[in-house]
Amino acid sequence: MTILLTTALGIGLYLIASTKIIAEDGVTFIQYAKGMTVNATETMIRQDQHPGYPALIVVGYKLISIFVNGATTSTWIYAGQGMTLLFRVFSIIVFYFLADYFLKDRRKAFIAALIVLFLPDPAHFGSDCLSDWPHLFFLLLSFSFLVKAAKNNRIILFCFSGITSGIGYLIRPECAQVIPIGAAWLAFQFFYPKRSLSIPKIFTGVVLMLAGFAIFAGPYMHLKGALLPKKHIGTFTSITDHHTNKKTSKPTTASPKLDRYWKALGKLCDNTARTFMYFFLPAVVIGLAVWLKKNSICNSDKFLITAALLLNFAILFWLYNKHHYMSIRHTMPMLIITALFIPIGFEKIMVWLSGKRFQKELLFKNTVIITLMGLAICSVRLFRPIHWDKGLYIEAANWIKENTAAGEEISSFDSRIAFYADRKCSLNGSYQVIKLKSSDISKIDNAVKTFSSSTCKYKLVIKKHHESNAKLL
Repeated sequence: MTILLTTALGIGLYLIASTKIIAEDGVTFIQYAKGMTVNATETMIRQDQHPGYPALIVVGYKLISIFVNGATTSTWIYAGQGMTLLFRVFSIIVFYFLADYFLKDRRKAFIAALIVLFLPDPAHFGSDCLSDWPHLFFLLLSFSFLVKAAKNNRIILFCFSGITSGIGYLIRPECAQVIPIGAAWLAFQFFYPKRSLSIPKIFTGVVLMLAGFAIFAGPYMHLKGALLPKKHIGTFTSITDHHTNKKTSKPTTASPKLDRYWKALGKLCDNTARTFMYFFLPAVVIGLAVWLKKNSICNSDKFLITAALLLNFAILFWLYNKHHYMSIRHTMPMLIITALFIPIGFEKIMVWLSGKRFQKELLFKNTVIITLMGLAICSVRLFRPIHWDKGLYIEAANWIKENTAAGEEISSFDSRIAFYADRKCSLNGSYQVIKLKSSDISKIDNAVKTFSSSTCKYKLVIKKHHESNAKLL
């Protein structure tokens, strides 16, 4: 555990120190957090994002302010990055104990946790101003309570699972998935002849889980008028704009076509392969298959893992078909769960390749060797600065900050430029920031300032607004 925590902190602090620029969503979260310090209720009504992570940023900002005087952009950024890293460390602790529970071997659990620490994309998300790891902490913790509740027939743990799921819901709505997974297990117990829970305890478990979830998630749902307000799902009151009082129209899309399902599957496979750096992908698939084969579907562990994977699979397909996107961040809950079984996959692959049965100690040593090879491959991308290819954004922001008045507004293709310049981003700003391919730079006339770099395949141009209609990259 000491090695894992030290490694997590070391990697996280290095990535924070070397960050070129935070994610664009990070700007949204920080602006949300700033709004919460003025009027939390109004901000929550106006914003689409859930309030949990911005609230954590506010807490981080207050803690940093004890030691640093003055509210600066850097203070808010470090508050967001620091809180994200803190919950990544917490998540690794929960992941380690989950792996120990499922694999029945602490050494294998250590290897699985170490691999998760070195995966580049999850590591970068864990040092950025993003809500993924705070959400994953509560998701893993809630799932852990659910697993223990189902395994040991501890009704009170269903309540704890609901509570932690409700807290996680305030960070990201995906954390609510633990509730239907738990409800599915309890429903299965109701119809299964060899049930391990009595019917009164089944109903008690459902009530406690829902009540625990509703305590934290309920007030926000009531405020927003929907079960999942960000996607306008389960709306039970009219959602209106806080300032104009006009009803917000629900997004409408055409019915999904068959080819979109194939595209969704292809996107999921691509995200999975890239997250596991291709190297760990065979071990993930084989390890999960071997573990599932060893257990009956009536086993609570297999039932819950299978239900979690199927539900995430359905969510991702729905997301892609309805909203036409699926990033690695969306696939992380599913991928973190499957990463539990990488050590089993490595062992099975070695047995197949050798054609003989290894002694347990030799098998573990070989697993360590293969793991170290994978970590070396991951390190090439892992220690690359976060958003390393966005360095010109900071140069443009610094120029704007030094050469424009504090009250001026900036038009930009990316809100981060105005954010780092401490200027308001507007469609009709005094200055316009344009991103072009290097070959298209001749299309811009009378540029105020141009930024380029030999490491970037684009150039940034700053000019007075409306002087050119050049297409953005």
